[in-house]
Amino acid sequence: MTTQPNKHTRPHWAPTSINSPARTTPQSLQALLPFGLQPLHAQNNKHTTNPSPTLLNKITSSPLTLITGHSGSGKTTLLNSLQHKLTNTITPSNLPPINQSLPIVSIFNQPLNQTLSLLSSVGLAEPKLWALPQHALSTGQQARLQIARLLSIATPNTHIILDELATPLDRLTARSLCASLNKIIARSSTIAPSIKIIAAAAHEDLPTFLNTNLLISASDHSILPSQYQKESITYEPGTINDYHALKQHHYIQQDPASVAQINRAIRHCPVTGNPTLAAVLVVAYPTLNSSWRHRAWPNRYTTNNKSHNAKMVNKELRRLARIIVDPRSRGLSIASTLVRNYLANPLTQATETLAAMGSINPFFKAAGMTEYPIPRPPTDDRLLDALHHLNQTPHQLLGPSTILDPLLKRELTTWARAKNLNPNDPTLPAYAAFKLLTKPCAYTHVQSHKQEHTK
Repeated sequence: MTTQPNKHTRPHWAPTSINSPARTTPQSLQALLPFGLQPLHAQNNKHTTNPSPTLLNKITSSPLTLITGHSGSGKTTLLNSLQHKLTNTITPSNLPPINQSLPIVSIFNQPLNQTLSLLSSVGLAEPKLWALPQHALSTGQQARLQIARLLSIATPNTHIILDELATPLDRLTARSLCASLNKIIARSSTIAPSIKIIAAAAHEDLPTFLNTNLLISASDHSILPSQYQKESITYEPGTINDYHALKQHHYIQQDPASVAQINRAIRHCPVTGNPTLAAVLVVAYPTLNSSWRHRAWPNRYTTNNKSHNAKMVNKELRRLARIIVDPRSRGLSIASTLVRNYLANPLTQATETLAAMGSINPFFKAAGMTEYPIPRPPTDDRLLDALHHLNQTPHQLLGPSTILDPLLKRELTTWARAKNLNPNDPTLPAYAAFKLLTKPCAYTHVQSHKQEHTK
């Protein structure tokens, strides 16, 4: 005999279990049960599974991996799993605390030249920033500094794990930061020893910014097709107003004299929707006399006839006086492209420039210019010898007590007279320190189809 169901009997119902690493408490039960949810304590709760062996192999062989997905989709959980499964990983948590009383150039345990090159590679090639402590940097600059610090401790085949990449940044800066990562991976043999980057981000635009080798959906670990889009940048004639808009970002605040032409770079970022001034190039008339120019063009502009020299310099030569890139646009190779585009159609047959940062950020060389290291003058060598004899270094000339030493005071006077400077100028020690510590490089270029003028 079959029992008929009671028409008043309800279907069997049970609350949906919610696994949580937190303990189940009366408060959590009281809060969740009215919604049909029952919290259950699970010590090793994972709301996403571990990566499969196949996916893990793909990640270990990819120089740049991006895990994408909305907040709560499991990006951080997957990163944590990868950190435990991969043998050589570093995250920002591995970085030692920063002494906030020190400038950022002093927080790296490596030679200064190496530090400056590293800062330049992540888009911090701005001398004024080097004197600041970490907390005085902008959010975008701190993000770049963090990457530089990770690169400084990376060993061969290190996986650098970055969670919430570029999340707090404005999108122009975020795109430039991603461009820096793209270049770091492309140049990892020179910047860092074969490093690999695994990043995660919730912003939907990050996959279009990063030229990833592997794009993974956090929710189901599926591999997505590349979404990378190269940003559009136009190079065009500019005005003096463009220079003034960016001049505060250059380490030399004095305006260049005798400006002949200004070119600019404009970013067309789909995220912002508005064209943005990214960089300016200022071309000027050169100085009539230069101690190094004869090395590039022997007897062309350095004859005994000063009137002839001046005429030839003004006719055939122009100087790249300023290259200024907006901090939000660093890392996009704009400076070298701006120079390269000018050299393709220059005002004169020959072009020259001096760069205090030539060895740190060699974008003039990357643009096709020829480098000429400038030897130290004998007068500078003599002053350096005097400092060495006193067990002092050039930067100690900035101290008020150093000029009181009779030997150093005498050598400073000799140095000043050799350079037609006033020996009694109170700023002389600081200027001497500047000249002794500066190692400028000269760069030249001649249009290929007009090189006969150099013979």
